Amino acid sequence: MLSKLTLENFIAGKSNTKNYFKSIYFSTILMISISILSQLLFPDQFFFWNHTISCQGSVLQNPIGQIFWRSGIIIIALLKFPDVMFLSKKLESVSKRLSQISKACGLLASTGFVFVGIFPEEIKPMHGICAFVTFFGYFIMMNLNLVIIGLELKNKNSPNYHHLIKKRQKIRLLCILINIGFYFMIISSVFEIFSEFFPLFEWFYLFCLMLWFLMFPTFIESDKEIVVFEIKSGEIAQRIKSSVSQVSFLVLSSLILLSNYKKKISEFFVV
Repeated sequence: MLSKLTLENFIAGKSNTKNYFKSIYFSTILMISISILSQLLFPDQFFFWNHTISCQGSVLQNPIGQIFWRSGIIIIALLKFPDVMFLSKKLESVSKRLSQISKACGLLASTGFVFVGIFPEEIKPMHGICAFVTFFGYFIMMNLNLVIIGLELKNKNSPNYHHLIKKRQKIRLLCILINIGFYFMIISSVFEIFSEFFPLFEWFYLFCLMLWFLMFPTFIESDKEIVVFEIKSGEIAQRIKSSVSQVSFLVLSSLILLSNYKKKISEFFVV
């Protein structure tokens, strides 16, 4: 009963802040991992300036890697539902109407994200529609949430005001990056201006999206409330050094193994 209640609270955005930070970090690591794996299993060399994000999940272009990519995308998309609910709960005290609209856009985008994983690139126009709903929905959500943060910055009596003042430059930078990434992607795809650079613009927007999910929760939570950042600076440095060395070793080992057994993995999946 307790575990069921805890899961319900997590999905509804009412769980401990620490759980959502773990969810966001896990989603980011998983996104990077499945991207590296699907690109390594790509039959030809994968280049960011030639291949779009969807190429990783293409049944025809990437028959083996697409299994890992699409499965991972569905997991990440499902985790975004509680993350969106959490952000909405934290912002509704500033502007309930804007937070509700933001939540609706975020949930719609997350739904589209799930279907991006279900429908590969070859299933047209469903894949394209779902991808657009995902990118556009998150774009509206991100900007609305930044508007709410701006409203809170104008209120000097807000309990989060002094915390936000410290983060003001980061908030501005994130706002600029998100809008540049989205508009360049739209201009190159819809209006076919610099269309040859569309894959790069799409990857850049995905990077901005991941960066937003990593950074934005730190804007709406004061330093005292974020358990992750309560550790002393010396301990942080030690933990980062240890984590980086472990992750680097695992990634390097995985790359060596995959490069050696890529042909055998291909033969295993091909019937």
